[in-house]
Amino acid sequence: MPNLWLGVSVEDQNRIARLNDRLKTPAATRWVCFEPLLDRVMPEAVPVGHGYFDDLAGGHYTIDGRGRAVAIDGPAWQPLDWVVAGGEIGPGARPTHPDWLRVLRDQCIAAGIPFFFRQWGEWAPLLRESPVQSLVRVGKRAAGRLLDGRSWVEMPETVSTR
Repeated sequence: MPNLWLGVSVEDQNRIARLNDRLKTPAATRWVCFEPLLDRVMPEAVPVGHGYFDDLAGGHYTIDGRGRAVAIDGPAWQPLDWVVAGGEIGPGARPTHPDWLRVLRDQCIAAGIPFFFRQWGEWAPLLRESPVQSLVRVGKRAAGRLLDGRSWVEMPETVSTR
């Protein structure tokens, strides 16, 4: 389907299996929205059958007895084209830890996948000289959308520019 952008929302690792349906559906652009991001996620470890699919780099693998990844055969699925992430808004909003976002962003950079950080949500990191990251509820507007001092608004190529 050359004009279909297919995405799925995943809040935490317990819901990462939602990516399976997206992997199996033909689409021009495949993306995932980690919003609200409520825990660390590992899109490089999407459970599939008796192994895993790396949704960032592509490829199937299993873990051997020594804890090492070993490539295995699997369906020819394409990795993600785009990752969107952000925090939660609303009265019962839970915080998104900056380290969860940083790991995801850094994985996207390493895999060459555009990363779009939408917002912190209701909570924002409280910058201190302490090595422990604190979060404070300040509201969506005050929390903003800067991650490590910059705006991340990367977009995938459109079909017409590929």
